[in-house]
Amino acid sequence: MRLSEARIGSVYLIIEIKGDIKVRQHLSKLGVLPGVKVKLENKAALGGALLLNVEGKKVGIERRIADKILVGTHE
Repeated sequence: MRLSEARIGSVYLIIEIKGDIKVRQHLSKLGVLPGVKVKLENKAALGGALLLNVEGKKVGIERRIADKILVGTHE
């Protein structure tokens, strides 16, 4: 599933990041990489940004970028 479709409060494992090199480099600087666990903290209304917890850091990303991040549930 796409990260933009995820439920608030759930933890997910990043499986793949689609998009061009600039998108992947930007996310890499934020610690958003395949194999990393993230918790979706909040979503802004009307297609706004998502707030993630990435290894203890709060990270905000645009929904259009979250559409490019494929995640799976983390048990």
